[in-house]
Amino acid sequence: MKGYTIGGPLLGDRHQLHENDLVSWKYFEPTISPMIPLEKNKKQRFILLPHQHYISVLAYNTGAIIAYLVPQLENRFEDDDVRIESVCLVKQAKNAKVRMQNILDEMDEDESEDDDAESRQESSEEFIVMAGCSDGTIREFNLANLGALQNSGAVKCGRYHINGPCCYARRVIHVTKKEPIIQIASPATCNHQHGILAYVVSRTKNLEQAELEDTNAVSNVNVAVLRVVIPHFDGTASVSLVSKTADDIQRKKHIDSIKCRVGRDKTNKFLNTTPFRLLAVSREKPNKGTSMDAVFVVLARANTIHIYYEQLHSDKRFSPISLPMSATNPLSSISVAKNNTDIACGHMKGQIKILNDVLNNLESHNLALAETDNLIRPDGTPMASKPTDPRKQLITSKVHWHAHPVTSITYSANSSPVDPILYSGGEESVLVTWQPSRGTDKPVDMLPRLAMGGIVHVVCAHSIDSDPANGILVYCEDNSLQLFESHSKGKKWKLQGLACKKMDEDARCPIIEVDPRGSGSQDAPIVIAGLPEAPGFMQWYDSSKQKLLGSLEVAPFNRVSRTESDESSLPVPSVTSHAFSDNGNDLITLEESMTENEYVGAHDSDGTNNHGIVSTIRFWSWNNASTSTQAQLPYTLRAAMTYPHGPKNRVSALAIAKTGLVACTVSNDEKAFRIWNRAKSERGSAEPASWTCRYKVTIPAGFSNFETMKGGVAFSEDGSVLALSFGGMVTLWESEEARYLTTIRHLDDINNSSIDLVQFVSFGGLHDLLLVKSPSGVSLQSPFPQNASFTGWCWGIPAEAKGISVKDAALAASANCLAVALFDSNKQQSRIVLIDAASGNAGIKTESMHNVKLIGKIDGCIMSLCSTSAEPSAWDNAASTKTLDFFALTSRGTLLKFTDAVSESATTTLVHAAGRTESGGPRLGIERGDLKRERLGYYGLMSDASEKRKTAAEMFGITTLDDGTTVRPLTSDLPTLDDDFVSAFLRRNLR
Repeated sequence: MKGYTIGGPLLGDRHQLHENDLVSWKYFEPTISPMIPLEKNKKQRFILLPHQHYISVLAYNTGAIIAYLVPQLENRFEDDDVRIESVCLVKQAKNAKVRMQNILDEMDEDESEDDDAESRQESSEEFIVMAGCSDGTIREFNLANLGALQNSGAVKCGRYHINGPCCYARRVIHVTKKEPIIQIASPATCNHQHGILAYVVSRTKNLEQAELEDTNAVSNVNVAVLRVVIPHFDGTASVSLVSKTADDIQRKKHIDSIKCRVGRDKTNKFLNTTPFRLLAVSREKPNKGTSMDAVFVVLARANTIHIYYEQLHSDKRFSPISLPMSATNPLSSISVAKNNTDIACGHMKGQIKILNDVLNNLESHNLALAETDNLIRPDGTPMASKPTDPRKQLITSKVHWHAHPVTSITYSANSSPVDPILYSGGEESVLVTWQPSRGTDKPVDMLPRLAMGGIVHVVCAHSIDSDPANGILVYCEDNSLQLFESHSKGKKWKLQGLACKKMDEDARCPIIEVDPRGSGSQDAPIVIAGLPEAPGFMQWYDSSKQKLLGSLEVAPFNRVSRTESDESSLPVPSVTSHAFSDNGNDLITLEESMTENEYVGAHDSDGTNNHGIVSTIRFWSWNNASTSTQAQLPYTLRAAMTYPHGPKNRVSALAIAKTGLVACTVSNDEKAFRIWNRAKSERGSAEPASWTCRYKVTIPAGFSNFETMKGGVAFSEDGSVLALSFGGMVTLWESEEARYLTTIRHLDDINNSSIDLVQFVSFGGLHDLLLVKSPSGVSLQSPFPQNASFTGWCWGIPAEAKGISVKDAALAASANCLAVALFDSNKQQSRIVLIDAASGNAGIKTESMHNVKLIGKIDGCIMSLCSTSAEPSAWDNAASTKTLDFFALTSRGTLLKFTDAVSESATTTLVHAAGRTESGGPRLGIERGDLKRERLGYYGLMSDASEKRKTAAEMFGITTLDDGTTVRPLTSDLPTLDDDFVSAFLRRNLR
């Protein structure tokens, strides 16, 4: 089965960065390209969004993804571990041969002389994307090739595939042996007589994985600053600059080596001093057009700004200048003004400092120093004194609005160099506009409440753009990308992705499931709740178009809750559980909010501080008449109740029947479960249907010693039987009057653990089979006496398999396939085992492979798993095949899709002519007493279709007469109590 990345961060995260790093350092920075000449005299502007294994290309005007840049060479297989670590955009002149040929071709085609001149000018330049990679190479792309791309289908990028037109790297430049290139930059005028001038920072000593995860460890990272001159492209797919080239040109020059520190300082504050930004600024000769005379290279670290000055036509070496930053207020962001002499610095405490005319002063100092060194007396003493250090004459301007670190700062490309406009953003999610030339320390404009999360990056047009775009691109922590007009701040478009980020595999898991209103369609949206970057929200995601359809705000809260950077943020609410009815018209949500007062709500502790937990249950219904936008779905809140199990008790589990008329909540603190009924609204009444708690049942003493986990409650298909898990046991109850029926063991022969998933499933003519999962294994059983022909099966993890656990399970009913997600904590990888649900045997036949048993090497932990495998349409010519689709949300914050076509012969046919079922699975030996009644198969497949199906409760002899009287079997006819239940009951009550 092929794996696809269909959701996750719109911007990829950088590799080898510490968990405590500033958010803008963790993510790549987007880039706005100039107008790119394409085929047939068309021009288009793009937005580049880098990821570790590819670069997404978006249309500037709409935000739609139109292509991907893949770092592999076309038709060549490379190692999956090659990752993109840095990206820069370059404008260069084509070599003479290519330029002359293009001019001749255009002269034959164009009709007007003006068009000829314009085309010749455009064809003489090309725009190159250079990606520094983890293997010490630079991958080069020509953006002009985007105009001739066609959909290439599935292309493998790393471990997974992407769908869409892909542009492969045209060549690979080997710069270092294996040292990763973590930063790359090129000046706006990069035309060098021998090729493309670029500056790179390579990491010569990496952090180990243990050092990345340990927030208290202090480690050293070594980096090297290099200057490289990349030869003009001549069709060669590979170029090496590791050793001296054959043309005797110095194509790689070592500029500096820096030792960086990662860890806590003397004040016990975490600080990472590895470079987070590299900028290159060209200094053009006066009256010489675009010819470069010198280059400034600005390397930004949290504690220091390094500035390097180089004259390209001189062998003179100039010493770098270091500008130290305050240890109590480190550097967080940096930008060079359009006048190529001012530098704006954002700091951790929210201040913005502008270093006025710093590059001009530094250049003057270097030139004066060079003249002083040349004036030497015969006795060897200098004839003139050395010039004053420019750091002593530094003039700075300060402004302050942000209360938190300035995560991003940039100059407007449309403003005048003498009157620049500056944009900044931070955790407050406010785009702040500054105009330093006014001499005021207050912002000139503010655009508040841009997103649910703070601003990560603010980007304007690139410095190589001669006709810069009139737009401001803003990326926020909630994984939203927005484009605003710079003159009016009007929003042109917004692209909202899943609010995902890296998660701890032991944390409370988010839940993904197929929208029940999709009616089993393969294009049904995916519902996701509990995402860390969208607290209090449920989101609906279109996996085919890879965009967010809408969201439901379950628990409103204050997005920015602190005013000082050293304060702790107020806790945010979390949607702990939700449940849909079968048609999706009814929805119940559970939320928890933390309070600082430990005496309000249920008591809880994080190991250091005590606090209270307030639980709230909300009942929603779908309202077709309500007005909804793309951002908000038309679910209407019908009822809400705080403390549904009392003020000191949290709600542990939730389930709703498929009919949407009855629900159940369980509280381990209260040691009870409650049944909720929905009253039908009268016909013609404007009043919505109300929900009431019908009764409360105290959990028997033998079961109350064990906990019910989050997914440990479920209703049968008709809602007449309720399944509740306690530890490693599943109990069945009649939901009408809470009559206890029987107990079922999950795994008898394996080291058992608490059950965290109970579901009633149906496939192949079988109904109300009980799917049970725990971290130790998974089982599929028939809890009702009528399914005597299906004896069930179980899979378990051996006790000697340390560090492996079952995280989730999902059934694809149309293919009779059960997917089980396993996680290996030692390797930090997951895999999915495919099991034939009828027999319990591993493996299922697909079109691509004869027998698929395992999907392996999934990075991170699978937090949640779901399936949408609809039956093929009757109008489909390929009706002999079915599509098997599984969706997995990983702890790396990515949503994956695994898909393949399943042959009709691959699925086991369970329904025979007489409606009987067979199974080759092992018999679990569950005693049912004397009530072994045969459950009828699905009436549509039986010979007598008019015969009515019995309810699940009737399988235990509970029937309802025509007059409404309930007839129950004698108590002696019920199954005997489980041995574990009897033992626990005696230990608790006989003292």
